[in-house]
Amino acid sequence: LARALIAEPDLLLLDEPTYHLDLPAIAWLEEELGAMRAAMVIISHDRRFLATLSRAMAWIDRGRTRRLEKGFAHFEAWRDEVLEQEEVEAHKLDRKVVREEHWLRHGVSARRKRNVRRLSDLHELRRQRRERVAPQGAPRMSSFDAGGSGTLVIAATGISKSFGGEAVVRDFSTRVMRGDRVGIVGPNGAGKTTLLRMLTGELAPDSGEVAIGTGLSMVTLDQKREGLEPSATLGEVLTGGRGDQVHVGGQPRHVLSYMKDFLFAPELARMPVSALSGGERGRLLLARALARPSNLLVLDEPTNDLDVETLDLLQEILAEYAGTAIVVSHDRDFLDRVATSVVAAEGGGRWQDYAGGYSDMVAQRGRGVEAKAARAPERGAPATPAAAPAQPPRASKA
Repeated sequence: LARALIAEPDLLLLDEPTYHLDLPAIAWLEEELGAMRAAMVIISHDRRFLATLSRAMAWIDRGRTRRLEKGFAHFEAWRDEVLEQEEVEAHKLDRKVVREEHWLRHGVSARRKRNVRRLSDLHELRRQRRERVAPQGAPRMSSFDAGGSGTLVIAATGISKSFGGEAVVRDFSTRVMRGDRVGIVGPNGAGKTTLLRMLTGELAPDSGEVAIGTGLSMVTLDQKREGLEPSATLGEVLTGGRGDQVHVGGQPRHVLSYMKDFLFAPELARMPVSALSGGERGRLLLARALARPSNLLVLDEPTNDLDVETLDLLQEILAEYAGTAIVVSHDRDFLDRVATSVVAAEGGGRWQDYAGGYSDMVAQRGRGVEAKAARAPERGAPATPAAAPAQPPRASKA
């Protein structure tokens, strides 16, 4: 990004520029791009990023590109109108085909030119209906409740954790109740995953105590996609390598039927994981995770690589989920739509719990998530020259 911006281009092409960026870096990038005079073409699934910067939208759908002369804030309503109009036109076409087939059975006379032409028109209508491409279905996600947990899911009291003398979590306390949707935010390196692992009992704190509630059945989605064996096929990942059945909520389903719910064509069942795109791997992990009975979902960067339609469905699932969810994410729009509370890094290993989504947290704090402060040099290490600037120069001005 620095190399692209420093050139001060007339045309800037950005393909998923926010991927792997933390919230401070995304905010910085938005400010930099907003101040530039260059024309830009941006591919992104970060809805807040697009809403901030876009002035027109190009929508690629079923081999066709449509353009909207407005920003992303207007896109979703426009897209829904287009799809609804398509459904109306498809219904009219189906009714016309039925009328023409009725005429064909009861009134055709092949020797009359007008009837021959009408028969030709009927064949054309049938061809149109046959070749009509329906909108790609949305993933039909569903999560399966493993039964109610206790009212108190997690209670952390004064927990702390340090690595190499640096405090990552310092004297943090919180209570997670059944049905909560907790978001964890902070810059890269702040310790979000460390805090998450302590809250779920995977990592012991240096001091303090974490009490895990009763009756918990936890399903975890890790941010590194490490749970997928590259040589395994999609079918093997979903079935555990046993037959062609997926046990979804304790009920058997054929793997091809379950794959279809997540937009995987049947012919992909034998494709190795290594051949999948990042978005397809994300969908596959979600398909596997949501098939398991649970009452605690732990999602570490679940929105990485997901398209807008899959994001929408994941949000609906979390909204309807009967259990508890803890989510680490840099997606501001996703947190606003999902989270009931946000735990934010305050710096120096301090963490604070705020009610509401990301925007509510910003309103209460008076600021968003800041970049992680540089670690102070150890004693005896060379001091930073006094002439050095406290902050790096703006890339576009360098």
